[in-house]
Amino acid sequence: MKNMAQYIESSPVSPSINDLDLSALSSASWDDELDFDASGSSDSGSSIDEAPLLYSPRTLKLTVWQDPNCPCCYIGDREMDKAIACVREREGDVQVQLEYKPFLVDPALPFGKPISRQEHLKDRYGSLQAESLQRMIRTRGEELGIDFKFTGPISSSLNAHRLIMHAYTIGGGLAQQHLLSAIHRSVLEECQDVGCIDLLSSCAEKAGIMSKAEALDFLRSGELGEKVHEEIVVARTERGVSGVPFTVIDDKWAVTGGQSADVYEQIFMKVLKKEIVG
Repeated sequence: MKNMAQYIESSPVSPSINDLDLSALSSASWDDELDFDASGSSDSGSSIDEAPLLYSPRTLKLTVWQDPNCPCCYIGDREMDKAIACVREREGDVQVQLEYKPFLVDPALPFGKPISRQEHLKDRYGSLQAESLQRMIRTRGEELGIDFKFTGPISSSLNAHRLIMHAYTIGGGLAQQHLLSAIHRSVLEECQDVGCIDLLSSCAEKAGIMSKAEALDFLRSGELGEKVHEEIVVARTERGVSGVPFTVIDDKWAVTGGQSADVYEQIFMKVLKKEIVG
């Protein structure tokens, strides 16, 4: 397990944090370390809205790197949303400027040719480690009202990332969050293929972003494909992202893993109150 100094850190453009008093709190990211905290609580619904482009000290700017194939990202999004609701209850006028960025946990996953998720996990982590990871994630999911399943297909999430990026141009971070929630539910609870454009277009329609026909047209066009690839390269080479979720606050502070709502809330409050300085 990691303490606060390990999972909240400066981004490449910021100084490090030396005076945080939030020790003995752990991270949860879907990466090769398999460092997963099985604590958590239930979901309280979306708390994100769109902040003005010129944000004030009463605004949290959140940039989240994620992969729709990643259960820790689903958990992290639920917990982060709960934390935002708690911060607003305490502080009142806090706004959130949110954007999701693409990341591939496993770039080797086939594009357009789904394979068995269960076999993929065993091949990637080994049978015993994969089983242990799944048990921990299921436990955390139950506490959040998420019914994780690890059967069904898995493939590259590149098309999903294109659609999520497109959603930002339509309705900002809130549109992205609604779409991502629909994709997470379909892929991680209903065992559907994240690479299926019919599924993705249905998710876009359910999220109220565009019609299914419009989403299909976009997905078939190949638009934003190069941009997604560029963003993924930047994440790994310039931002130092190696596991997700990876959240950058106000373009400075990076929080790794799907933390509990309490941890996110403490970090957000410290940032808002300027207790974290660089």
